[in-house]
Amino acid sequence: MEQTLPFSIIENRDAPAMPSNLKIINRFNILKCFRDGMSHTVGEVSAITGISKNTSMRAVHFFCERGILVTQGKIYQGTLGGKYPEIFKLNIMKYILDITLWPHLVCFSLMDFCGNVVRRADYEAVKIRSLSVAEINKFLLEETVAILEEEGITKEDVYGIWISTAGNIDYTNNRIKYNTQAPEWGSNVSLLDSLKEYFDRDTKIFLENGGKTIARAFLRRPEVGNKRVLTITTDGGIAGCFMQDGKIVSGRTSLIGEIGHMIIDEKDWEKCNCGSYGCLERMVDIKRIRHNLKNSKIPETSRLNTIPLEELTLRQLFEIAGEGDETAKGCVTYLADCFALALRNILLVFDPELVAFVGDYAHAGSYFNQRMKDKLKEFKYCADDALSDILYEKKSMVELDNSGAAIAVADYYFNDMKIYEGG
Repeated sequence: MEQTLPFSIIENRDAPAMPSNLKIINRFNILKCFRDGMSHTVGEVSAITGISKNTSMRAVHFFCERGILVTQGKIYQGTLGGKYPEIFKLNIMKYILDITLWPHLVCFSLMDFCGNVVRRADYEAVKIRSLSVAEINKFLLEETVAILEEEGITKEDVYGIWISTAGNIDYTNNRIKYNTQAPEWGSNVSLLDSLKEYFDRDTKIFLENGGKTIARAFLRRPEVGNKRVLTITTDGGIAGCFMQDGKIVSGRTSLIGEIGHMIIDEKDWEKCNCGSYGCLERMVDIKRIRHNLKNSKIPETSRLNTIPLEELTLRQLFEIAGEGDETAKGCVTYLADCFALALRNILLVFDPELVAFVGDYAHAGSYFNQRMKDKLKEFKYCADDALSDILYEKKSMVELDNSGAAIAVADYYFNDMKIYEGG
């Protein structure tokens, strides 16, 4: 099944300067209708955009002449008399490669221009982290070339490559400023050198934080709209992304969203790789739960005893807590209280209308959700309905990352005003 690829302007700095020429504006809006990868008639396009059928037909033919759209013939709609309407579809035969270079997962996803995955290859993240930056550059190039050769795709067929990673990004120089999940990499890390040397200058190559890539998958969802939104990704660390008016908020140093390094307890015993004590992502990691359980007496009747402590996962903990296990519920209470404190602080500076959990905590369950809300209500400034709109997104992080990367890379194509000019 083809996935929907909604239109979005991903950053203030990426928004195209809209022309005053009405013909160009009409073409821009008409082409947006085909970004979902589905087939449409001119009548459907006219109804969606409010642009007349004649103008829509001229624009569709304009894009067909340039190979951007293609006709798929006429369809029978069961009407009495009249002509059968002709249907059209996007015809961009380019590919997008999304590379997730995360602490817990390394994945190469080759997609068509509508975001449908053509091929995916997974690698062991632990081994990747043991490589030097030079070796990672070599690995990225070798595996990219391999996946293209396996699919019979030339490098000229690739429109854009998106690398999604941990850490905060220097967008000016396309470097990772620092990645607390891989401190051995050092600072100001470049992962694009080998890819830039191999691909043509026309190939778009991007580097972005994983949490912000995933957040792009939410940008044009109906429940998001122009709301103030916080997405929280929770696998391999804690990362946040703030969105407002359909755009991602990054800030001058791109540190906005690094909520995993919000200090919850400065007297905590564990030092984070960022240099601080009591960071949120250290306190809500499964390793902390294992440590706490190791130093407590678990009742013999608890199902936690059936799982080796070093193998216990957050999802298993949430499942056991959902069954009513008091020890597991105690652990979940602790986790919910940590997040409640973090969200209390976020409410003071951003006040999101919607919070979306992605990853392990998307499976936290009703007990976690209610405990977190109850804890927030202890803060007298919180309204009774504070954070009532919480989304637990159970799609995989890779699937969301693919969607976010496809949307972002495709935007660079569709925001180029040159494809709308002429004729």
